[in-house]
Amino acid sequence: MSKEQGRVSFIIIVKNQENTIQKCLNSIYESADEIVVVDTGSNDGTLEVLRINLINHSNLKLFDYEWEDNFSSVRNFALKKATSEWIFFIDSDEVLNEKRITLMKYLDNFENYSNSVISIYRTSKLDNGKTHEYEYRIFKNEGKFKFYGYVHEEIRYLNNKIPEKIKSNIRVSHFGYLESEMKKHRKLKRNTRLLLKNIEYEPKNQRWLYLLSRDGQNILGSKELVFKIISRLFDGNLDFSATDIKNLKESTYKADLIINLCLLYIDLRDLKHAKILTSMFTIDEIRNNPDLLYCQTIINIIELYVIKSKLLNNFIEDRNRILESEKVSKIDAMNHNLDDLMAYLLFDTKNYSLSKDYFELLKKYKYPTLFIDECKMALNM
Repeated sequence: MSKEQGRVSFIIIVKNQENTIQKCLNSIYESADEIVVVDTGSNDGTLEVLRINLINHSNLKLFDYEWEDNFSSVRNFALKKATSEWIFFIDSDEVLNEKRITLMKYLDNFENYSNSVISIYRTSKLDNGKTHEYEYRIFKNEGKFKFYGYVHEEIRYLNNKIPEKIKSNIRVSHFGYLESEMKKHRKLKRNTRLLLKNIEYEPKNQRWLYLLSRDGQNILGSKELVFKIISRLFDGNLDFSATDIKNLKESTYKADLIINLCLLYIDLRDLKHAKILTSMFTIDEIRNNPDLLYCQTIINIIELYVIKSKLLNNFIEDRNRILESEKVSKIDAMNHNLDDLMAYLLFDTKNYSLSKDYFELLKKYKYPTLFIDECKMALNM
């Protein structure tokens, strides 16, 4: 580090953040040698807030950037404006929860990790509690890195390789307000469109495919989404096998991509491919992973329902044939034992109205049904 160079440059990308930007700035002024803010077209009061801050803070720099539908390009633009030893990206609806002395100790510990990207430990407040996650935002400003991807951009070496990632406990809080459903939908629509552009350039990148599987269902629908992902994973082969899945390149995103694809196939009631996907995991992995356990149990429930429906249809066919032949049961001369089974099978396949009719008939004839006790509350009898 040269004598003129600061220790850390914070970078903030903003657009229409008048309600959050001041709180973010206040949290980093004490720690920052330099703050680079890039505005991509604010038309609210964001620029006014920033210009007031420029008067009192010489380490704050403001740049305008014409939005190009590309999140990486604006981040790479901002990188070129930063001059300090370390880069620290922070969002305008986040606050740093560390004092400068603590932050500097962290950075001192990572002094020899110039080829690595360091995480923050981010806490987000939600309606139902808090979430905690590691996000990789900090790295040495040595010209080794740039961002890739139109959206959900990731940092890589200039040669396109993924750098080593190191977790830290540098605390950041996210305080963004809850978005309206309409705004969420617009964001998902934009993200889906830009993810498809990512995939045009890197068709087999499992990160992009995973993020598309996460963000794209409400925009594209399950059928189209599955087609777009599977056709790229397996070069147009939609009827993949367990071997095809096993042969997929290992990556950080492989398991989560498989889980999301499984959910999409479940939504399409394509149990064949859903079961192929879950077969990639051991029983212990399934039982100890909430998402895998959910997928496997849903598959089991649907299969059980199919079995019950088939059992009902076969029973109706056999019962009708017996009644037409006028064969008499030795258990009950009126064949009410078969009516009892019919009532229960109808109940078990959610044909509640017909089930109740049969139970009422059995009640009329005072037949001692085997199943009425477990069904009568649900049927309001």
